[in-house]
Amino acid sequence: MSKIGMQIALQKNEPALHHNHIHEEM
Repeated sequence: MSKIGMQIALQKNEPALHHNHIHEEM
């Protein structure tokens, strides 16, 4: 996997993780 591919995967995963955190806290 290229560095760009890794960055895109991280950027796409981060919002999902943040959404899960918000749902768990609410």
